[in-house]
Amino acid sequence: MPAFLDGKYQPQNDDERFALLGIRQFKGYYRAAARLSADAFAAYPTVADELKSRARYTAGYFEVLAGCGHDRTTPTLDAEERAG
Repeated sequence: MPAFLDGKYQPQNDDERFALLGIRQFKGYYRAAARLSADAFAAYPTVADELKSRARYTAGYFEVLAGCGHDRTTPTLDAEERAG
């Protein structure tokens, strides 16, 4: 977990991505969950295009919570981090 949060570890497959995403959500690590969602969309752009999938909604949920300061690891974000 700490290695992923520090950007030193990347998930190796989809199963690991989803497991990490669930852990991030449960623990309130919304910034890391949003980053993981963005990475998943970059690796699999068709997932973001599936309108019936909850993937876009969930990613947006993580971004909003992180941007509003509800992340347990980084409660305050600067303007660039909120925009990004």
